[in-house]
This record gives sequence, C-alpha cells and structure tokens, in this order.
Amino acid sequence: MPFDFDQIIDRRNTNSYKWDVKADELPMWVADMDFGTAPAVVAAIEKRLRKGAFGYNTVPDSFRESIIRWWQRRHQFEMEKEWILYCTGVVPAISSIVRKMTEIGDDIVVLAPVYNIFYNSILNNGRKVLASELRYEDESYAIDYADLEEKLASETTSLFIFCNPHNPIGKVWDLQTLERIAELMQAEGFPAEGHDIGDTFEFGPAKITLTPADHAWQNEKAKYNYRVFRLEDYCGFWIETPDGIIWAPGDSRLMKEHLEMPQPDAILFDFSDNEWHIGLEGAIQMANTYPEAHLILCHWGTVDAPDLNVFNADPQSLYDRVVNPERIHAYAPGQPFSLRKG
Repeated sequence: MPFDFDQIIDRRNTNSYKWDVKADELPMWVADMDFGTAPAVVAAIEKRLRKGAFGYNTVPDSFRESIIRWWQRRHQFEMEKEWILYCTGVVPAISSIVRKMTEIGDDIVVLAPVYNIFYNSILNNGRKVLASELRYEDESYAIDYADLEEKLASETTSLFIFCNPHNPIGKVWDLQTLERIAELMQAEGFPAEGHDIGDTFEFGPAKITLTPADHAWQNEKAKYNYRVFRLEDYCGFWIETPDGIIWAPGDSRLMKEHLEMPQPDAILFDFSDNEWHIGLEGAIQMANTYPEAHLILCHWGTVDAPDLNVFNADPQSLYDRVVNPERIHAYAPGQPFSLRKG
C-alpha cells in the first residue's frame, strides 16, 4: 500500500500533547512522528468503529502472527507465539521487568543521559539508579566501558537497562557495541531471559538446540544469591549444519546428560582445571563417550569466572588417555577453524 511521507498534517488544536503549545514554540522534545498513520492501520480502525459498540477486548492470535511473520520476513528468525506478551507500552513493560527481576534496594544501571522516564521505573519501584555516564567526544557520544564494567560488577547491581536506539542522543548502537555489551553481561553472570533447554532456533542453514549445563557456582556466589538459578537458566548449544554437528556443552560441571547425547562431529572441548567446569577427568570421560568426535580444545592458558582462576591446562595431558587422540585440535586463541564434510 503506497504512502506519502511528505504530506504535512497540522495537528494543532487537536489536543495534541506535542503541538497544542504556544505559536512560537517548537516542541522538539516529544517523540511523536508527524507523518500520518499507515493507511492499513487507519482502515482497520475504521472497520472496527463501524461496529458501533465497544467493550473489553481479548488479544487475537492475528496480533502475534503478524509479529512472527515480520521477523520471518525481515530477519529469517523463527519466533514462537508463546514468547509474545501484550503490554500497554514500553514503560509499563520496563517497570514490570524491574519488579520481576530485581529486589527493593538493588542498583539498576543505565547509560546517561537517557530517557528520563527510565528513572521513574526504577525509583518508583524502590530501586536505585546507578548511572554510567556516556563520554562526549568529537561531537558524538560513546560508552565508557571501564566505568560500565565497574558498575556491572557491583554486588548490588542486578539489572542493566540498555536503550537502543539511545534516547535522547539519537544513536543506533552498532554490532560491535552490542557484542561488547553482551560480553560484559556474560562475564558478570547476568542471566539471559527467553529460553528453555530443548528450545530450537534456526539461523540460515544452521539449526541450534539448547542443551543442559550446570553453572552451580552462581548459586554459591554472594553476588547472585538474590535468586536461585535453575538448570533451565543455563545452556549449551547443539549446532546442526550442512557440514556436520558441533556441540558446545557450555561452561559447566559434567552432567549425566552430557554422556547421553547423540554422536556429534565436533565438540568445543573444555578440559580446564577450574573446579566450576568439566575438568580434566570429566573431559576424558566425555571424550571417550564420543570416540569419533573431533575435540576442539578451549579454556586452556586463560582465565575465567568466578575467581579468575588460571586454567593452565596442558593439551598433552589428554593424548595418552583419550581414544583416537589424533582428533584433538589445539588452536591458538582467536585462530579460525572450519568443519567440512569429507
């Protein structure tokens, strides 16, 4: 349906919060779009108005289906209708998340300056604002990652409200920024929402299923004891591709489920000496359970949560105790590798 974005609509004297102001006032602070509503939306409202009677409404399946189709068409991402909840607006949704995910007195991090109503959602619910100030450099705002990391690491921090595009600076954060934010959140143990073990996602030709993991250390660390972490809050990744299956068990203690999987083609293989991870003995047991899987070694000669223990795991310690040791692959940090049939 065609649409004219150049049509000017005079909204003065229509009880407009933005435009019913003094004649010489330019209301640039209100986030109203001044082009008309999409004709398809107007037509749907007009059709409903012609019924002439109005009362309490339910949310029809077509509401969720339209969102699912949009994500399929624009991003080739498969959503489930159970993931979609109706809410009266973004701000009520944020306030509900604050109440659900945090406790009274907790610190909640924001990047400032930010939309002022975020502060209301925090303060009105008895929580405290912990602002990480954006740096203004070369006529642009940037994140102070050192300051943000410090605030996320605080034991009183339980939530980070991340605004993208950022209001009021009008900046769309790029992919590199989003990835770094995700890394900081993961490093500080913030839980991810919206998944369950066994859930499956598709990205192009790859099919990814979430597998069990045991991150019990989060229940034993003071920073995270405001809630109980269940097994479904953690996951590994079973990745099916046209060239084979890669399994990433995750940063996990060894579980019996780890020894009951189908035969993968490759395992991202954790054999570190960190007590919170699978460990050498568990890694050997896992390796010999899947004797045909290539073992892509990870977590050696590095550090990790929760106590920055140095792993110092020696790949040589695996060779004499693993069936078919020629399948062990020890790559340098950041070295790329590929999995191909044949």
